[in-house]
Amino acid sequence: MSEWKEKTLGEVVTFQRGHDLPQTQFNGGQYPIVGSNGIIGYHDQYTTEENGITIGRSGNIGNPFFIESKFWAHNTTLYVKKFHDSYPKFVYYLLKTISFQNLNSGSAVPSLNRNYIHPFPVTIPDYEEQKQIAAVLTSLDNKIENLRQQNQTLEQIAQTLFKHWFIDFEFPNDNGEPYKSSGGEMIPSELGDIPAGWRVGKLSDEFDILMGQSPPGSSYNEIKEGMIFFQGRTDFGFRFPATRLYTTERGSYASSPDYQEWVEKFAARDAVRELTKMANRIRDLLSDSA
Repeated sequence: MSEWKEKTLGEVVTFQRGHDLPQTQFNGGQYPIVGSNGIIGYHDQYTTEENGITIGRSGNIGNPFFIESKFWAHNTTLYVKKFHDSYPKFVYYLLKTISFQNLNSGSAVPSLNRNYIHPFPVTIPDYEEQKQIAAVLTSLDNKIENLRQQNQTLEQIAQTLFKHWFIDFEFPNDNGEPYKSSGGEMIPSELGDIPAGWRVGKLSDEFDILMGQSPPGSSYNEIKEGMIFFQGRTDFGFRFPATRLYTTERGSYASSPDYQEWVEKFAARDAVRELTKMANRIRDLLSDSA
């Protein structure tokens, strides 16, 4: 392992402000146009060579993007014009560790000025160790992306099964055969024919649904003090909420006896393993009902 050296960010890379390109001039070419939130369009010209890096300059400031192809760096970004004995992918991961919000140049709209960030102190290893670190982190990123794609596939399979069972009414009957197409009894309803024994109702007939509460932000923490706090869309991902925040505020809260058991069950479970098992069951059921 090499000795890590203290440098300024400007000694590692040189940033340049991106280039103006009105949306009316996006012409759908082969080169991505990268803005502060990522790819915002395509153009037939480029400003930057492949394996380049941008960070948000205006609006969404500091968010880094690594672009493997040639691209147009939009004027809402700063892009790396030159790498100074630094490995591009390592620099990308390094930039992800820096809170650029603290380097806002102070205008009404959040913005970054390269002159503000070039003096920022960083510590980096030699070039070869940068490559090794970047290789490990890239491998982990690739695995994460692969799992994300698996989750997306499993979600599509689950939606297909839901429709097959509860819209087409082809859930397995007592003999394991698809209900409706095997002659299962259907009865009329205001929504059309439904399986015998089913009824039409409203959510309010089945559940007491209450709006959540927003405790003071000062009560939030990530060190498990107080109660678990699910913060709306931020924490609700694939089927189950992520346990991320806690609140020390004592107010109204869910008090089902099995609530904690339910949270712990899904927080501790290996999601990919369980989803794979579910996918296999779904495939078997779809195959049996075909």
